[in-house]
Amino acid sequence: MSDISRFKSLNGFFIEVFTSPTCHNCSPVKSFCSQLQSIPGIDVLFIDCGDDSGLKQAEQKCVQSIPTVIVSRPAADDSELFIELGRFSTVKALDSFLSSYLQDNSQDSQDTANA
Repeated sequence: MSDISRFKSLNGFFIEVFTSPTCHNCSPVKSFCSQLQSIPGIDVLFIDCGDDSGLKQAEQKCVQSIPTVIVSRPAADDSELFIELGRFSTVKALDSFLSSYLQDNSQDSQDTANA
């Protein structure tokens, strides 16, 4: 498993994890997201699609398969409005996205500092 601590600067992220108890692909995704949940500033919500409430939430978010991880951030001008950044179904894809996001924002910070 990757070093989760490298994601500590992802403040304000909201991660919704749609899984089911009978899904064999869900376990690694749940484990990875549980580790992300331990980082202050990252909120993780696990939704069990094995019950009616979870299925309704999945339907509202147009989740078509599990596992599905939806990553969002607050809009810059309104902390109550969240903007979806992406949807992922594997740890590899989610890890890659978060790593790229960190790298891109690190570069943006350096560009701003050098301006």
